[in-house]
Amino acid sequence: MKTKLRAFSDSSGRPHYKFNVQFLKDNGKREGYNCEVRNKFEALAELTETTVEQHWEELQKTWKTTCTKVLGKKEREHKKWLTPVTWAKIEERGELKQKLNRCQDQQEKDEIRAQYWDINRQVKKSARADKRQFVHDLTDEAETAARLNNTKRLYEITRTLSGKQGNPGKPVKDKSGKIITNEAGQRSRWEEHFKEILNRPPPPTAPDIPPATEQLHVNTGPPTKAEIIKAIRKMKSGKAAGSDGIPPEALTADPTLSAEMLQPLLHKIREQEEIPADWKLGYLVKLPKKGDLSQCGNWRGKKRWRWTRVLFRLARSPSMKVFVLCTWI
Repeated sequence: MKTKLRAFSDSSGRPHYKFNVQFLKDNGKREGYNCEVRNKFEALAELTETTVEQHWEELQKTWKTTCTKVLGKKEREHKKWLTPVTWAKIEERGELKQKLNRCQDQQEKDEIRAQYWDINRQVKKSARADKRQFVHDLTDEAETAARLNNTKRLYEITRTLSGKQGNPGKPVKDKSGKIITNEAGQRSRWEEHFKEILNRPPPPTAPDIPPATEQLHVNTGPPTKAEIIKAIRKMKSGKAAGSDGIPPEALTADPTLSAEMLQPLLHKIREQEEIPADWKLGYLVKLPKKGDLSQCGNWRGKKRWRWTRVLFRLARSPSMKVFVLCTWI
């Protein structure tokens, strides 16, 4: 029976790559990146006449093309834990295997077989020693990361040593209790479940809210450049890019420049009361609770939005924050 490998394509629509944002820690690389972004932004002179969606697409294209050109896409590197000595023994074992298959004389075949089993024992012994040394080096690196408070690298090493690579999808049941095994059916079931949970009908009676006794003086004008810079600086580094594929380091590399690029767009959003479609998208992460995990009710959903937090920080009053949330929903 022959087996074939089939390419797996994730249908969630998320970006399948990351940029080398660690290069931005270098001052020269960061200055080159900011210069490239500024040159591309200055070339966009007619953004004031575009719609909100077109304006955001041009800004998004500016950041992504600059990241691709200056930083480059990150490639996964698998650390080789087998030493060259072990690889040489593996190649020698392969050559003996081929000789053994081609040999016709029985006496010579027995001699080659003995050599093969001897080199095979050496390969296994050397591989075990290499693996012990590899694990020892990882534990030393984990101790160093813990001492330097580098939790990201610490958890990466922990996942490598534990052998747990991600959380595989678990089959869920539909409303009738039948198990759904295919991916498309499971996505439809999760979509149905979270639509029922998140989309609640309005209350039958409107709440009785008394009028305010004191009028608060709140600045309801457009966000200033200083406020946008403050909101950008609060963005955390090292986080995954959202549905737009732009890492947070692309904006925090120069908060002043990013604020100059975003301020006209935010003013346009405020005037037209329209938000780009990408800003309404987010990743819904499933977190397990207690009980039977084949039941959708035993999972909790958490949606991650980036641009909601940015506008939420720009809101100057509770009423404006409620308006931001209602606009997103």
